[in-house]
Amino acid sequence: VGALSPSHYRDYVAQHSARVPAAVDVPTIHFGTGTATLLEEMAAAGGDVIGLDWRIPLDVGWAMVPERAVQGNLDPAVLLAPMPEVKARVHELLKRTGTRPGHIFNVGHGILPETPVDTVRAVLRAGMLAAKVEDIVGLYVDPPKHAVVLSVDEKSQIQALDRTQPGLPLKPGKAGT
Repeated sequence: VGALSPSHYRDYVAQHSARVPAAVDVPTIHFGTGTATLLEEMAAAGGDVIGLDWRIPLDVGWAMVPERAVQGNLDPAVLLAPMPEVKARVHELLKRTGTRPGHIFNVGHGILPETPVDTVRAVLRAGMLAAKVEDIVGLYVDPPKHAVVLSVDEKSQIQALDRTQPGLPLKPGKAGT
């Protein structure tokens, strides 16, 4: 999808993307990779949350869809770096959220298979996300049954979190890689 122009997305994809959020009565996440130029069109097509991949700064992408919550957008390759670099990049991302509610911390597009599980655990446990802990439940390989994720990426590798809108109650999560 990210290879499309905004006009091609509107003309050929948006109507199909809009069908999922319109058909369900649960919060939805509309996500695609390489979609920095399509975020406004994706929001218009639907979804309570707009997913941001790592190719756009979080605050810049969020400014394009100010009425929505956003999910993302740590570069998945960062989790392969030494821990000081991981910490620096996580802190940089969280600074971009400011004090604004409605951010779901997540990698920008799936956890790479070779990612050390201990690194993921360290990100979640080492206090790196302390300021956002109320927004974090866990990282998922498969979406929970009660969440619907509209994924328009080329691999359809979906990750979701239970909390998809500011103010929704937290539900138990399971960590995965």
